[in-house]
Amino acid sequence: MQVKQWKLFLDFEKEEDWLNNQAARGLAMKHYTFRRYTFEECEPGEYIYRIELLKDSVTSSDNAKYLQFVEESGVEHVDSYLNWAYFRKAAAEGPFDLYTDLESRIAHYQRIIRLFLLMVPLMLVGFFSQLILIIDFVESGFQEITARMFVFSPLIPLVVVAVLLYGRVLPRLLKKVKLMKREQDIRE
Repeated sequence: MQVKQWKLFLDFEKEEDWLNNQAARGLAMKHYTFRRYTFEECEPGEYIYRIELLKDSVTSSDNAKYLQFVEESGVEHVDSYLNWAYFRKAAAEGPFDLYTDLESRIAHYQRIIRLFLLMVPLMLVGFFSQLILIIDFVESGFQEITARMFVFSPLIPLVVVAVLLYGRVLPRLLKKVKLMKREQDIRE
């Protein structure tokens, strides 16, 4: 039996935890598209999931080689969405991590931080375009509530995402990178 669930995550670690909790309940993810997860039944706790933001598109030659290497090590590439790759391994084979060293873990977090920072200009353009519309409506004396709600409606999710992403997720990722770099310096 297939189960579909709709969920939005801005934090890949929370998404990974959620996927592992689903697997512990007997639901194994088999497909992902934006916000929609498709699960199939499995033995509770059968799989462990990991998520990685790849450097390039999943179809690039470097990533194709990387995915082949990962699969040869006994890890299944379940699905991909944009540059995000979803992996799983049988829990009976023991825990697994995609990063063998601190340097590769730091590089992964830095890729995610760069992705978030690339989204800033897009959010600013969306925010200011909505602000211009609002100012235009106010200056024209347009008082109809439904029209104001129409103008504000795209702005609200944008502000919520920006606050969550840049107020909570990004600072936490930056702090983790700082701690990992400090640990790396200590080891050297």
